[in-house]
Amino acid sequence: MEESFPILFLKYATLEDETAFCHDSYDFLYILSGACTLMMPERTGLYEASDLTMLPPQTQVSLKPDRSCTLLAMGLRTSFLEQNLGLLGSLLCDSVLEPNNDYAHLKRLLGAIATKYLEGPAENRLSLYGLLYELLVQLKQDNFFSPVTESEIPEKYRPRANAISQYLNRHYASPVSLSDLAEALFLSPQYLSKFFKKHLHKNFKDFLLEIRLFHAYHDICYTSDPLTAIALRCGFTDVSSFGKAFRAHWGCTPSTFRKRLHTQRLEHEYARHRSDVPSGFSDPFDTQYLSVNVCEGIPFPHTFAPLINIGLCQNLRLELFRRELLKAQKHLHFSYVRMQGLFGAGAPRPDSAQMLQNLDYLLHFLYTNHMIPFFELGECTSPLLPTHREPVAHGRAFFEALEIFLRHVSQTFPAVWTNQWIFELYKPPKEEADAYAKTFSRIRDLLNRYLPHAKLGGFGAPADCTAASLQAVFTALTQRQLHPDFFSASFTLMRSDRQGFYADRHYLRIQAQRLRGMLARFFPNCPFFITSWNSAFLPNTPIQQSCFQAAFICKTVLELAPCCDLMSYWLFCDVPNPHASLPEGLSFWGHGMLSENFLPMPAFYAFALLEFLGTRLVQAGEHYCVTQSEPGHYQVLTFHYAPFLSTTSVSPQREIPFFNLYTLFESPPCLKMQLTLTNLLPGTYRITRYVLGRANGSPLDTWIGGYVNSNLPEIEYLTQIKPLPPQQLQYLKSACTPEVRTIFKKADEALSFNVQLQPHDIILHDLVRRF
Repeated sequence: MEESFPILFLKYATLEDETAFCHDSYDFLYILSGACTLMMPERTGLYEASDLTMLPPQTQVSLKPDRSCTLLAMGLRTSFLEQNLGLLGSLLCDSVLEPNNDYAHLKRLLGAIATKYLEGPAENRLSLYGLLYELLVQLKQDNFFSPVTESEIPEKYRPRANAISQYLNRHYASPVSLSDLAEALFLSPQYLSKFFKKHLHKNFKDFLLEIRLFHAYHDICYTSDPLTAIALRCGFTDVSSFGKAFRAHWGCTPSTFRKRLHTQRLEHEYARHRSDVPSGFSDPFDTQYLSVNVCEGIPFPHTFAPLINIGLCQNLRLELFRRELLKAQKHLHFSYVRMQGLFGAGAPRPDSAQMLQNLDYLLHFLYTNHMIPFFELGECTSPLLPTHREPVAHGRAFFEALEIFLRHVSQTFPAVWTNQWIFELYKPPKEEADAYAKTFSRIRDLLNRYLPHAKLGGFGAPADCTAASLQAVFTALTQRQLHPDFFSASFTLMRSDRQGFYADRHYLRIQAQRLRGMLARFFPNCPFFITSWNSAFLPNTPIQQSCFQAAFICKTVLELAPCCDLMSYWLFCDVPNPHASLPEGLSFWGHGMLSENFLPMPAFYAFALLEFLGTRLVQAGEHYCVTQSEPGHYQVLTFHYAPFLSTTSVSPQREIPFFNLYTLFESPPCLKMQLTLTNLLPGTYRITRYVLGRANGSPLDTWIGGYVNSNLPEIEYLTQIKPLPPQQLQYLKSACTPEVRTIFKKADEALSFNVQLQPHDIILHDLVRRF
């Protein structure tokens, strides 16, 4: 990178011992896990997971970890900030000093900068500059104040003005005088007084007062400290003089200002949990203005649609399961059904006429309903989930059973159907690469004998699979001259460290690109399948049933679609599985698109809305995409993904009450998008709007509301909703669905509409030209 690149350093660090430093840069410290005490000459404070601070240049700092502390540290050139924000100003960025301030946007920006920088600063240079300038915009908007306009000061006097500003920003809390400032700068008070009036266009007293009021304003807004404490901390002699100065500047007393602010926050919190934000609501939104030319676009294959995971193949023996699978097929339009446990625990081997007849029953159901089997020849449960059961042994009995099965189906079902079958061989973590390649070769030989056109691939690599492990498997396959028909992976946001698990919002995309790149070096043009993916599995925590999961699905599908040829969400439906060793909490809440009594969850509705998208991608961004299915038919998908608060480790022993689930996630401001579609075919358009959010389509939020308004202990309340009584189940199936509204609008060549999204919301607009 060029010598003037704004980032001097950026790294993740784990602190075990006390460390001290003093840099020439503006340093951002973002605590990811653990805690540490930050000691500076002016103050000392405890910074815990998710806290953020920015240190000005030449600050003597000592960090003492209270327990193992992981942090993100970034240093920006002083010249970069001062050239863009100005030399004369106060910059306050500290979540400990402002506990009520929402630093979510700054944290997201730091996370995005870190991701791009660690991927490679040279190749991501333009993206990094864009994110850095966005960071400056955010700082200037919410964290920066300047008493004067720098451009009005002659260039030769700016260094002196900067020295004045720096001194007063360090000493505004003290009873500093003009003489004190003059002595510090080795100037006379008379000269300084004239300098203020001539070049800073105000006297010393007013300049200092505005700096004190800036800090007092932030304390009133973002702390709960008494007004007297704020007044004294900001350099005022008493609360009376503070109130007088504040009223003269803001038009009301500090106490009145704080009451108004508190009322606005209550209204804002109330509005965040309504399906529609009132049109007269005055709180600021994070607003985006988008113009979309519908004549542009690229192909958008629905790689997320063709494959669905049903778990054990024995689930197909349940009549209710088959019925719900057929219903889901009408909404999700899948063709491949991935199943496990064909010859595993709890599934008798096909060595008898009775067993073959039972398998024929299951396969006949798939055949008559235009579904194609996708067999996972390994563990009965997803590698995404913890299990204490040993993997299926691929020994003599397994291959005998597989051969009987293949010979039978090749003689029983039409070749035009069996030629489309797919087999996946999962590799357990402890299995040697050579042993895996040997098993793969034997299965390939059997398929060539009975189903020569069926596909065989593997090996279900986890997202954190090391390069050495990948290379070992690829090398073993290459040495046996084996070329898999596809390579498969299993993804989750959960990453492990010494303390437990944590979720990383960018992890899936980064790892998918990494695995795809390595695959291309060994097997060019080999398809890449993500055969099971999900967010985070935490005991006793219903993340899978939350509206977070729905927005996560939209974000992940759009991010991973360019990286893979096929992807399948884990899991379709929660069915009691006596053969899987799952933690009690996961068994209670489940992890499927449908609950164990077939109640649709937000995840199901998210995929149903994604199915509306067309096969041509017109434009996409962080919170939206626009697609086209045919001339005059467009889809606008918008969503407000709010990630986990930070990458804070979560121990499997830690339990989050289900009614506090949403406290795990960031709480960004409402998102307002003004979209304008241009170059449309003139005519009248039918616009159907689908809204999925906490107020529309979420049984979990209904349960949370019921608990909050009840007087029952949590355990007693949960026993009343699991399993659901039939009457309540029917109510939830009819009431907890996305909101649907339809209007008609005329368009000449453009059409504009506004979208307002609360965190975790999804809104889809389906536009069809009628005449």
